[in-house]
Amino acid sequence: MLLVLSCSVFPVVATFTRIEDMNAKPALDGMEYMKELDRGDYDAIKWIQENLSGTPIILEASSDDSSYSYISRVSANTGLPTVIGWARHEQFWGRDDTEIRARFEDVNTIYSTSSKKKLLSS
Repeated sequence: MLLVLSCSVFPVVATFTRIEDMNAKPALDGMEYMKELDRGDYDAIKWIQENLSGTPIILEASSDDSSYSYISRVSANTGLPTVIGWARHEQFWGRDDTEIRARFEDVNTIYSTSSKKKLLSS
């Protein structure tokens, strides 16, 4: 009985502790935390949600250890596709590692090259 009681307390305590650790008020808006963390990102994403139509592809920087991080926040919060988002997340779902690596390299090339010719061939 003691074990069951102690296990039932954890979800309640953990929820309030997590909310306090994040210094955020509970909200149904998954972007609420961004208002304090980075208001510019929040405003840009809201603008995209309200003003873009169709499904343009978002280009965002990524990294090998980007899963469930602040990377790819625009595509994650708008639902728009991106060249490569959370690389480890894609690997976890069994995506072709060669394709993931190629996309990752294309994004790095786009962000780092000053050659218009090289940029257009990516």
